[in-house]
Amino acid sequence: MLTTTPHSGEALRTLINDFSHLPAAVRLRRTHTIALGTTRPTLAASIAEIQDQITETWSTTIREAQTRGFVRGDLDPHAAAVMVLSLTIGRIVNDAAGNPDKRRAMGVGVL
Repeated sequence: MLTTTPHSGEALRTLINDFSHLPAAVRLRRTHTIALGTTRPTLAASIAEIQDQITETWSTTIREAQTRGFVRGDLDPHAAAVMVLSLTIGRIVNDAAGNPDKRRAMGVGVL
């Protein structure tokens, strides 16, 4: 996703560091709320509206990074935003482990 500019590694480290500070309880609550929306249409609509705003914010950030040469120009900003956001939800798998190794889990984000 990132280009090979001298600053791209630092941008990735910053992104990963930001995600690593999101508490496990927050990720779990977010996932639980999304699950509740599967049986509550009004809640699902509210979640969709907020998630669309979050995704658009990330898409805008990625487009700006493309303009600055930090992210490849051929990458779809929306698809990349969804991928980045899925990392926070996906970390729940590691959070549920008996002895989660946060450093190894965040290393997956580099792939």
